[in-house]
Amino acid sequence: MLLLTFVENTFKYATMNSKGELFIDISSILTNGNRLSLQVKKSHASKPKIQTDMKGIGLANIQKRLEFLYPKKYIFNINESND
Repeated sequence: MLLLTFVENTFKYATMNSKGELFIDISSILTNGNRLSLQVKKSHASKPKIQTDMKGIGLANIQKRLEFLYPKKYIFNINESND
């Protein structure tokens, strides 16, 4: 259930890139020992979005859930890149 938020956010925040393409790629969900890795790629606009006062709470909720379920026993990383 923790991964569902990431998949939902991918569909919610994917935007057309500079080539007019819109894509979503959920390429891997891997486990290695006690490590879980999810790789999700989505297209995004090259121009920054206009900031609003409304911000999502999905990532903050995930961190709270992780702390509740696995106190001090998890590492939560999100990497964003242009490619």
